[in-house]
Amino acid sequence: MVGSASGGGAAIGGLVLLLVIAAAYFLPLIVAILRKVPNVGSVAVVNFFLGWTFIGWVVAMAMACRSADRGVIVHQYGASASFVAPHQPVQSAGWFADPTRRHQLRYWDGTRWTENVSDGGVTSIDGPTSA
Repeated sequence: MVGSASGGGAAIGGLVLLLVIAAAYFLPLIVAILRKVPNVGSVAVVNFFLGWTFIGWVVAMAMACRSADRGVIVHQYGASASFVAPHQPVQSAGWFADPTRRHQLRYWDGTRWTENVSDGGVTSIDGPTSA
């Protein structure tokens, strides 16, 4: 009787230890899912195949903890709103969809949105908005 009870406790203890080890191994994937990172699939692949190495586990954790790319917010003093710059770290000058949605296109000079707009291929200057 006594041997049977201790065998059951050892089995439960072993199962708990296995679950703790699995949770530690897949911690980068768990973090990526909870943080809703856009590259959760990449984190899963690196974690699954390379997580058994310390470097692979650290790389997967770094991928899971990276900050989400939300674009660059450009503040223009005197403007009525802040606009989100195009979704690239360094964007060259050019015509892009108007973030104010008042026109089809607005010119990005490489550092800020300008008052130059275009509708149907006709360019014009966007005047101040009445609030």
